[in-house]
Amino acid sequence: MSKRKLNGLERLAIGLSLLSLADRIVKLGLINHFFTRRPPASLSSWPTVTILQTVTRGVHGLRANLEARARLDYPAHVQHILVCDAADTELRAICAETAATHPEMDLRIVCVEGDGIGPATKLRKLQAGFPLATGDVLCLMDDDTAPRPDGLRHLVSYLSEPDTGASFGLACFTNWGNVWSSMLSSYVNAYTLENFVTWAYLSRSALRVVGQMACYWRKPFEAAGAFAGLEGYIDDDFVLAKRLREAGLRPVQAPVVYDVNDPVATWREYATKFNRWIILPRVAMTPFMTPWQRAGAFLATPATILLPGVLAGVTLLARSRPATYALAATLGSFVAAQAFSYRRFMRRTMPRWGWLLLPYTVLVTPVHAVLTLLAGNEIEWRGQRLRVLPNGRFERMADESPCQAASRKVPPRAGMKPPKAHSLLPARLTPEHTASS
Repeated sequence: MSKRKLNGLERLAIGLSLLSLADRIVKLGLINHFFTRRPPASLSSWPTVTILQTVTRGVHGLRANLEARARLDYPAHVQHILVCDAADTELRAICAETAATHPEMDLRIVCVEGDGIGPATKLRKLQAGFPLATGDVLCLMDDDTAPRPDGLRHLVSYLSEPDTGASFGLACFTNWGNVWSSMLSSYVNAYTLENFVTWAYLSRSALRVVGQMACYWRKPFEAAGAFAGLEGYIDDDFVLAKRLREAGLRPVQAPVVYDVNDPVATWREYATKFNRWIILPRVAMTPFMTPWQRAGAFLATPATILLPGVLAGVTLLARSRPATYALAATLGSFVAAQAFSYRRFMRRTMPRWGWLLLPYTVLVTPVHAVLTLLAGNEIEWRGQRLRVLPNGRFERMADESPCQAASRKVPPRAGMKPPKAHSLLPARLTPEHTASS
């Protein structure tokens, strides 16, 4: 009896499955090479470091994250500067308890008053703490970040490479406390490694510093502008990276993983955070990228992220064993790649319910991302509704209702060219900048 020939839908399903499998193999190979390449030579003399951290009201797990800083294995002096809201007595108390528990730490707590409307912004806190920094290296670290013991040492070693102005690592999300936090952790851990590493290989230069844990040479950082003039920009990490490049220095992605405890209590919180992560790079970064950089960003993840979802749709239409087997093989390759990444690169484990969420992450989340891109350029951040502009700045929309925002006509920006780099991002501080800071 002759075998039944595959129909068009079945052949399409198998083709999509093979393409997705090839994508898994290539990207996993790049990630493996990224983490196993020869590290920089060990330094004979280690520079001193200042860790500058803003403490945000309502941050989760601050005590554990501060304890992680106390366990850092670094062979030179480390100065810790914690910048808190003056009115936030609870978190200030946690910082003070950490200082009392670890008298060996050079830890200083700085309090910043609010602006009369709410707590001080993160930028104001950074500007308040930066003049107190004494280290040769400035390490910016978010309050929801827990560094691994060897993380700072490895970041500084990569910072020592020629023409390097900044080094930064990769996040591993560790909050699996509820379904929404688990969805967020599953998404980040599934796509962050492949996106940033593949993009770094294709573009040959990091376009954005991931500021959750990043190290800068302090004096070149200050000469390039530091935190001056960032008030109007929505993505200050991208601005800082561009300032470094204008000063002739490279931001370098390093194979250093740190933990992030970022809880999400509701679907709305999850969707709000997800929308911001998707919209920000598309609107604020894309206008300043070269055609090759845009191509690299597209090939890193967006070019193939929809393959499993499209395959699932084809499988539903085909309703046949070959198509079902193709979908099963694709999902199996994602499970295998994730298991390998958690054990080999992130050095963490995912709970059982996290594995149950992986099909949603692979099949549904990419569709959510595409719909978000089509929805416009409005985000919600720290309780404010903002419109992200193609020049890297933003407009506040707090006084507008959703109906007003939808009915208001926005001038077309498709043909708008971004301003020249020197007008947007000063390469070096002028005397006026120095006086104002």
